Amino acid sequence: MNTNLLAVGLGALLLGGVSVAAYQNATRGPEFVQVMSAMPVTETETLKSPREVCSDRVVQRRAPERDGLVGGTVAGALIGGLVGNQIGGGSGRDVATVGGALVGGYAGRQADRRHVGGQVTSHTVRSCRTVTDTTTREHVVGYDVTYELEDQLRTVRMSAKPGPTLPVVDGVVVTEVPVTSVPAIADAPAG
Repeated sequence: MNTNLLAVGLGALLLGGVSVAAYQNATRGPEFVQVMSAMPVTETETLKSPREVCSDRVVQRRAPERDGLVGGTVAGALIGGLVGNQIGGGSGRDVATVGGALVGGYAGRQADRRHVGGQVTSHTVRSCRTVTDTTTREHVVGYDVTYELEDQLRTVRMSAKPGPTLPVVDGVVVTEVPVTSVPAIADAPAG
């Protein structure tokens, strides 16, 4: 057999194998895509917290005033008239009664003028009201992930932040990370 023919046959076989492998790689596509960016997506949450706020204040009240100067004048005249009636006899008694009433009325009037008003009392009044404190906070609800596949930039929202690459399975980019199951304590091997 001709060695040249054998070399050509082996070369063709080798070239065919390389071509088949290249074709499979070309049709299969990449195994991973590069993540270009992963931007967090946030939502603002408003929290309202009601609370009671109380304050104490001192309130002063004044007892009602007396009836002006009339009460003191009348009371003084009556007392003075009774005292004057006890003095003297006959027509002198009448003069003493009138004189006692006049002096008593004057004294009662002066006592009312010196009176400064009713008694002042103080007590504490508590007043309460409800106020609502409002706070806001932002929390991440996902990530807008941009990657390049087949010379096109594509963006997808993912629930978790990805690593630097995303896997490609059967030409489809896997964007959700599977949850790994943790064995329960009862399933754990005895040690």
